[in-house]
Amino acid sequence: MPVGRELSPRQRRERLRVGRQRGPVAGQPVMVRVLAAVRKPRYIRVMNYVPQIPDWFLTRKAAQVVAYFAARAGGRINILKATKLLYLSDRESMAQRDHPITNDSYVSMPFGPVNSCAYNYMNGAAPVRQEDWLEFIGPRSKNDLIASQSIDIPADLDELSRGDIRIMSEIWENFEDTDRFDLAEWTHKFCPEWRNPGKSSIPIDLATIFRKLEKDDPIGLAEDLQAERRFVAERLAQNDV
Repeated sequence: MPVGRELSPRQRRERLRVGRQRGPVAGQPVMVRVLAAVRKPRYIRVMNYVPQIPDWFLTRKAAQVVAYFAARAGGRINILKATKLLYLSDRESMAQRDHPITNDSYVSMPFGPVNSCAYNYMNGAAPVRQEDWLEFIGPRSKNDLIASQSIDIPADLDELSRGDIRIMSEIWENFEDTDRFDLAEWTHKFCPEWRNPGKSSIPIDLATIFRKLEKDDPIGLAEDLQAERRFVAERLAQNDV
């Protein structure tokens, strides 16, 4: 074959199949090892992330908070708006009463601060106590959360105190007509504990929230809440025995 002539696809395939070629001395056969032309596919094992729901998280109470806002919105509410209203209710409760309504864990996410445990339930990702959530909130429908029953406020919300509902009502009246993206942007500006996490998430500790609320003893208040969480977890563990 003339030097420099480009091989056709067929000729290249034939060459790969031939395990012999002429050596530097005419007529002397040289055995060559032909490598596979196609690489074997590489398989990457993907580990599914399973969120951990702490024992002290009161799933049923958090579900009732979301159900309250869904009911006020006509039976269904956008998930982004729900996460903001839920967080702002907890934050306002911390401002007024030194403790949140749901006692969740909090994180900074791209669209603002979020109640971490409740958000996992909203997405159907929580591995435990799903029945407590589904009693009030049905499975996520695209970007909406739908109340699983007609909610009579306050009769059907037995986990919530009058003080809880009063604060939630204040939050609803302030932001009822606010677009979900505008509300997310509002939390970026007026919730200074939020930090831009990029494409990830950053935990927001309780002391930081109290500090941004200008409480006199943010660390002490945070420690009190942690002690309350331990008490709730121990009480629930005793009930399971």
